[in-house]
This record gives sequence, structure tokens and C-alpha cells, in this order.
Amino acid sequence: MDSSVSPARGALVRRQSSSRFSPRTATSTLTCGRDALSRYLLDTSAYAAHLGGHAATVKLVAEAREVWLTPVVLGELLAGFRAGGRERQNRARLRDYLMSPAVGVLEMNDETAECYAAIHADLRERGTPVPTNDLWIAATAMQHGLPVLTRDAHFDRVRQVRTVLPE
Repeated sequence: MDSSVSPARGALVRRQSSSRFSPRTATSTLTCGRDALSRYLLDTSAYAAHLGGHAATVKLVAEAREVWLTPVVLGELLAGFRAGGRERQNRARLRDYLMSPAVGVLEMNDETAECYAAIHADLRERGTPVPTNDLWIAATAMQHGLPVLTRDAHFDRVRQVRTVLPE
């Protein structure tokens, strides 16, 4: 592990591999099997619900074998931290969260862009818009065969990915 730290506003975690945000990254398609629902890609709303103590979300994440975030989710979280009055504390909580061995950040690449284009075309054809950042999150989930754990019902419009909406 490269122990260098990003100089930007108190880096989230130590660097490993090519990511400065997480100690665990994945760049290839992940395998799906009988325990596919013990693996989730969390969107920003699910991260907030988990840390906020939403019982159903906490249960699903606690039972998960793997929990993944995307750079888009990290960006949304960091933007929210900057806008709030507890940026330092929120960054520390995120850093601790990302240090869990079950948590990682998926990289985005040209395959992600192809998935984005497919989802976008389908949604446009059906006239069902979804926020752009959520399209990128869904594209990353599609690429890696992961269900999206979210509190945002509009992910249900994306036919290419499974959505898990904790009650």
C-alpha cells in the first residue's frame, strides 16, 4: 500500500492502487452469484440513511458482504460536506467508512460510459428522466452487475439495474 496522502483538504484515506479515495477498488466486472444481494452499490441517499440510522438500510448494509460506492457518490458527499457546517467531522466519518474491509470504490471507465449511453437512450426513448449523477451511478452498477441500494425511487425507472429500496 502506498502510504502517501492526498494534499487536498485532508485526504479521505491513504492511497492504494490508483484510487486516492478508498483502500479497495475494482476495475473489472464483479462476479454475481447466489449471494448477489449481499453486495450493493450505495448511492448518496443510502449512505446518508445508513449513517443516519435508518433501520432497514443499516440492516442491509450490516448483512452485506461487499458495499461499493462510486466517485460520483463521493463527489456528492464531499459537495454536501462543504456546504454544511460539519465538513471536518463528515469527512472523518467517510474516511472511517471507507476503511472498512467490506467497503470499496468502483472506478469508472469507457465501459461505464457505454452503460451510461445505453441507460440514457432507453430512458430518453421512454420519456422517463433520471438525474445525470444517478445515471452514472446506475451505469456503474450495470457494468459491475450490482444492485443499487438507494432511498431514491427514480432508480426504479432504470431497467438495466436492480434497485433495492429499504422501507
